[in-house]
Amino acid sequence: MLFYLIGFNINFIKKEGGHIAFNSKQLADQLLATIASQKNNPSAKRSQAFMGTENFILTYLGEHPDNATPREISQRFNITVARVSTVLKHLEAKQLITRTINPADKRKFIFALTDLGKQKVTELSQNRYNDLIDLVDYLGEEDAKDYIRILKKLAVRNA
Repeated sequence: MLFYLIGFNINFIKKEGGHIAFNSKQLADQLLATIASQKNNPSAKRSQAFMGTENFILTYLGEHPDNATPREISQRFNITVARVSTVLKHLEAKQLITRTINPADKRKFIFALTDLGKQKVTELSQNRYNDLIDLVDYLGEEDAKDYIRILKKLAVRNA
């Protein structure tokens, strides 16, 4: 069973007319099982913490210091404006962001990072970078290059 979860089962391949064909459904099942098995992995839990909505929004605010509105954030992350507003309130309560009235439209607000928020974004960025270094070290050069190649291929497919 463990080999099924993390290994490649040769039974998933069958020869047809001189070429190799994959059973996509079985491979998809194997991929889902592998992903599910990662939920209890300490590094996966750490990565999930770094990738929370608050952290995504903090990073976005760092990249868009002059014009970050809840609607723009909502569109960027494909989440509701209500969810964005809730997260912004939490970040404001933690003193990571400030809220100012939009001079172009007094009914709207613009959000920006505080100095503490900027420190948090720097810390998050460094932690993500360190995790990537750890991942590359663990995979080794060949597997890391394969992983990058596959991610690029997926990015083109999803574009």
